[in-house]
Amino acid sequence: SLSNLSKDKQYSSKLVEIFLKGNSELNYINLQNLNNNVYNFNYKKASLENNSKLNWYEFNLGSKLTYSETITELNGEHSITNNYGLFLGDGEQQFDIATKSIHNKSNTISDMFTKGALFDKSKGIYRGLIKISREAPFSNGYQKEETLLLSNEAESDSIPELEIDNSEVRCTHGATVSHLDPEKMFYLMSRGLDEELAKKELIKGFFNDLLRKVNLEDIENIKTLIEAKIKWTLKKIFQF
Repeated sequence: SLSNLSKDKQYSSKLVEIFLKGNSELNYINLQNLNNNVYNFNYKKASLENNSKLNWYEFNLGSKLTYSETITELNGEHSITNNYGLFLGDGEQQFDIATKSIHNKSNTISDMFTKGALFDKSKGIYRGLIKISREAPFSNGYQKEETLLLSNEAESDSIPELEIDNSEVRCTHGATVSHLDPEKMFYLMSRGLDEELAKKELIKGFFNDLLRKVNLEDIENIKTLIEAKIKWTLKKIFQF
């Protein structure tokens, strides 16, 4: 829903609950490209039964501020969840992304992979939690978050967490914050690309390993929107 807060501000809110029965599979796609005067809040929760699989795809490009929380409860044996997220900010945009996978039964799997790039004074916060209970032996949890800072004023915080109550599991997590590699920039510019185009290609490449995991029919349309925002933001920067 979209409602007026004032003449210049709006807010968008969403509440989603998903219940997957045994042996079912679902792709949930959230492509957010709201205007930059919108405050966006969404909360998503899912419960998975035996042998079910849920793929979350979340792409955040727009809004003034986005708070997004996704919770998946793996309540059935051999249930699987994949969380693939992307955020791309410029100006003074802010993204606060929280992803939680709760393993309550044995042989469950969660994979959480998020990437973000931040221009100008934009900010990103990532909060990831994998929780494995005593009743969930032989489960597997993975989370990774990577942020690319594209200005000296952009900010990023990453808070990955593991809560493990069972010794017979496999869990890994990692988070990195980086800048564009100057050696790669030098190489591309030595091959004839100007600075703007070299940066564009490196930023696109940064997102490639995430987008390769997205097995959707309209992925090309999503890529087009991402590339359009990268191109527009770089054009704005190189005008000055």
